[in-house]
Parts: sequence; C-alpha cells; structure tokens
Amino acid sequence: MEVKPYGRIYADMLNHIIANQDRITDFNDGSVISSQVEATAREIAMAYVACRVGFSTHLRSLPYSIFGFGMKDGLRASAKVVFSRSRPQPHETQIPAGTLVAAGSLQFATTEAGAVPSGETDSAPIPAAAQAAGDGHNVAAGAISRIVSTLPADIVTASNPEPAAGGESAEDWASYMHRFADYILGLQRTNAAGFLTGLQGGGLIRSMGIRVHFPPLDGIWNATLYLEDGSGGMAPEALAEARRIIDGDFLGGAGGYRAPGVNLRYLTPEIVPVAAKVEVSASRDMVEQLDTASLEGEAAAAVRAHVNGLRIGEPVLVSDLIVALRRLPFLSNARVIWPETDVWINKDDQIARHESCGVEVEIGGR
Repeated sequence: MEVKPYGRIYADMLNHIIANQDRITDFNDGSVISSQVEATAREIAMAYVACRVGFSTHLRSLPYSIFGFGMKDGLRASAKVVFSRSRPQPHETQIPAGTLVAAGSLQFATTEAGAVPSGETDSAPIPAAAQAAGDGHNVAAGAISRIVSTLPADIVTASNPEPAAGGESAEDWASYMHRFADYILGLQRTNAAGFLTGLQGGGLIRSMGIRVHFPPLDGIWNATLYLEDGSGGMAPEALAEARRIIDGDFLGGAGGYRAPGVNLRYLTPEIVPVAAKVEVSASRDMVEQLDTASLEGEAAAAVRAHVNGLRIGEPVLVSDLIVALRRLPFLSNARVIWPETDVWINKDDQIARHESCGVEVEIGGR
C-alpha cells in the first residue's frame, strides 16, 4: 500500500487546480487558496497514515481470526518481598498493600498487607507483582533492594529471598505465526506438531524436543518426548499430566494425540550450563544515576534472561548476547568475552540454562 506524503499530495492538488482553470490564482504562502489546499492535503495525509496503520495492525490477522487462534498476552512476574528494620522495635510496623519496591528500574507492588512484628527485624515474605508484564521482571534473588513508596522511618530495606518468576512477554507476530503453523500442521494430532499444540494449549509446556527410535528403544519405546515448562525441566506431576493429555481418555470423551500402537517416553531435557563474562561501556552521566553495582546487575540480568529464554535445541549465539545487552538504554557498547564462540545445543534433548555471568563495567566520558 502506497502512502503519499503531505508534500506530494499538496503539489498534486495545486497542479490539478492550475491545469483545470484559466484564471490567475495567488498560490503564495498564506493566501486563501493555498491555506485551503494545505488544510485539505494534511487531512488526506493523516487518512493515508491511519489506513496504513489499521492495515498493518488488524487486516493481516483477519484470516487467522476464523480459527479462534489469538495471540498470547504477556504475564506479570511475582515475587515475595521481606521488609526489614535496622534493629528490633517494641511496636508492630504495618506494610500496606500496594507498597512499591524496585530492582533497578523494574518496579513491583505488594499485593497483600504485611507487618514487621514487635521485637522482630524482618517481616514475613509478602507477595508482590511486577508493575508491567514481561520476562525481564524475572529478577534474581536479592535483586529487589529499593523501597519506592513512603513507609514508616524504621523500615529501611526490602529484599526478595527467592527469584521472581512467572513473567512472560506478550507474543510477537513471528512467534504467533510459528505457533499457528504448528497448530495447522498439528490438526492431524498424531504428529510432533499435534503433540506440541496439545501440550502448549493449556500452558503446560513451553518447548518440546522429540527423538524417534527405530527400531524401538529397549524394544518398547517408539519415541521420546523431551519437555520443559520454562524452567528447563518439569515436575513429575507435570510430566504425568502431559502423558494424560497425549494419551487422552476415550471413555471420558477426551481425544488424545498418540497414534494406536505407538509407545512414548516422557523425559526432561539435559541442561547445558552456560557461564558468561561480558564487558559493557557506560557514560559517566549514567553512572551518576545508576551506580556501578546496579549497572552490573542489569547487564547480568539481561544475559540471564536471554539464556533462560531459550527453548530446547536453541543455541547460545554470541551475537544474540550482544543484542540483548545493547537493548539496555544506559549502555553505549558491549562485548562478550566468554563464551568465545557460539554454544551449540542438541536439537532434541538439550536446553541451555544460565549458570553465571561476570560483568566488567568500563566508564566513558560525558
């Protein structure tokens, strides 16, 4: 779809007026006819843009709407926060629901009220939810360290003893198209795409690998499904639920996905630990706003989020780590020292997971 800019629309209108009348007309800036043409041309240009935005946003999704196959919304991460005094006090201090705390630039709000009991220095862990959806809020234990809201003066610190979890970014168009392709290919149900659609539909798994055994492994198993739920593995109860979904319950009216006579084995993938070391550059102005420790924490969190966001069989590419770091607005440059080369992962039964990340911060000029 061609979008005419304002200047072209304005020129075309003037040329049309000149070509189709025989009177002398003042087209100088500020003249009556010039102002009328200018106002009309601007409205037409805005209509062009609105049509283009509507086309890009809605029309491309129209063919998929008949399947009732929508894009996934993002989810907010949850955490538990402990508020602390510097020393015991003879009174109880209330922590109201909605209290804001932060891990760097990422904010969380408590969803329940809590308190630091009299004679104690710490509160019981209080549930908190991220203020925005996205996997970037899945911060490490101890990352929440700043109290944003105003609390009684004896409350001096806040921290999360366990990592935040559950945050997911909204599905982008590329991921949606990939999932839709699996859905169409999986309408047969008994193939790998059908397994993936059935297990992802209820949010049970995030990714799957499959290895076919011919002849059957141990004389029994025709294939092995390697499943993970975002953590790199799955609990035994979740694997049992995956088996129930694939096998189905024909007596109960729930159709399965496994072809008759095919025996499937359900396992979690082998975790490949990834240790990284990066060097990042930031300006002195930025360091004055965020101290060096915060810069190191944000960079390490970006590496961790990228590696832990990979699915079964996806490699750790050095170029992708650099892109993840360069997305941080306060960094001017980034370099991956380790790993020196890409880390390749078996496509069927392995998954990369973050082990550690060392960060060196280089301070540049203003």
